[in-house]
Amino acid sequence: MKIKLRLIRSAIQLAFFSLIISLLSNFVSNPSLVSAIYAAQIFTTVSSVAWLLVPSWFLITLLVLVLPLVMGRVYCSFFCPAGFLQDLGFYVGRVLKIKGRRVPLFSGLRLGVLVFCGVAIAIKSSSYGYVDHFTNFSRFIGLFTASREDGFLTAYAILFGFVIILFPIFWPRFFCHTLCPSGSLFSVFQRKSILKVTPSKTPCANCKKCAVSCPSLCIDQAGVILHDHCVMCFECVFDCPVKSFEISIRRPFGRKRVDKVGHGAGRRRFLRQGFAISLGVVLAGFSKKFSNIATVETQIIAPPGAGSVRQFLTKCVSCNLCIGVCPTKVLRPLSTRVTFPDASKPHMNYAKAYCSYECTECQKICPTGAIAAQSLEEKKLTKIGQADLRPYLCIPFAEHRDCGACGEICPTGAIEMIEKSGVRIPVLQNQYCIGCGACQSACPVKPEAIRVAPLAVHSLAYDPRVGDDVKKEKGNRSEDSGFPF
Repeated sequence: MKIKLRLIRSAIQLAFFSLIISLLSNFVSNPSLVSAIYAAQIFTTVSSVAWLLVPSWFLITLLVLVLPLVMGRVYCSFFCPAGFLQDLGFYVGRVLKIKGRRVPLFSGLRLGVLVFCGVAIAIKSSSYGYVDHFTNFSRFIGLFTASREDGFLTAYAILFGFVIILFPIFWPRFFCHTLCPSGSLFSVFQRKSILKVTPSKTPCANCKKCAVSCPSLCIDQAGVILHDHCVMCFECVFDCPVKSFEISIRRPFGRKRVDKVGHGAGRRRFLRQGFAISLGVVLAGFSKKFSNIATVETQIIAPPGAGSVRQFLTKCVSCNLCIGVCPTKVLRPLSTRVTFPDASKPHMNYAKAYCSYECTECQKICPTGAIAAQSLEEKKLTKIGQADLRPYLCIPFAEHRDCGACGEICPTGAIEMIEKSGVRIPVLQNQYCIGCGACQSACPVKPEAIRVAPLAVHSLAYDPRVGDDVKKEKGNRSEDSGFPF
């Protein structure tokens, strides 16, 4: 029975880890499955609710929040990909006979991180993504699945890899007990959980197998469980030869336990927690204050589905999954144009590539809704920029010879080639341009004779596939008359 239970836990961990790796690597692209997995990530999902958007599969989010009230931190021990890697680090340490040390519970630090994330989400700042486990895990996997140009984000992802793989060899579950906001939230809920691992009536054999096997080192040498460290992995229940531990049912809101601490110790704890809360609020506020979104929203181009540059930069947590799956590599990280916490977020870079007319891959994989899912037909009409022709650089105008590269590649027919004085010149039909950048990337002149100007707020272009009469009628409308649909 002991072996079967351990195998079940290991199989569940491996299955979810493999599934999430397949998702982040774009091997799994089923939209419903992707949405369901993302819904289990608390902070990225709740950030959408701050925008008054209820994601699909939100019931899974509620289930993950309720689960620690019933079974404690089972998400951390069974389903979390970062937890799986930390357990692997712990087992590597055991094989190498390295004696791990229990991570001190910096309750003030954990509380400060949790408050920081909560306030950041409430004020619509994406800075929480720098401590959220799933966002950082996505960046770490991106080191192996996507090309990296941003030095800061690459270094940050490597650092996170060290924290969740190498640190647990010496300090098991280091990230869970210090910086993970989800772990801190679940730890708070676990105090009222219905199921707990408790000593049974069977006397302890003092063999210390439980203390050695526990991946959180939450059992001291006397066999006492430190519940604030416990992640409900049930290893002690599996390993105890005399069954001195059991899974018990308790009343979640029974008599409150009173910690007997001295007046001075209680006051110091109160001051530490008060300082942590204040620091978390202040840092979240500064992360919003330091953002220069208002300055750059007219300078960069956000991908289709973003709605607006401001909304995109506010929702995006710099996981860079979209960069990894983009087939044309037009999505590149920002570097010098924006400040923390918006540095390293993606934008459309048309210098060498363009947005594929038949692609919605970035919309399928975005976990925060920064790039909202659209049907392919809707995406083809989403106007994210406007082409601007500079005749003094254009070959037909400046050199009086044919080119036509922009007209040939334009997927919407927004560039019409008209013969004038024996040379075919490009004429823009702005009502059909969606700002995909195909014309700019195809232009043989440097600097380009045609460039795409950003739109701070996205709109809809006219459908190029309708009849000529309807095209003419729509083309005569002013831009201020509203959407044509």
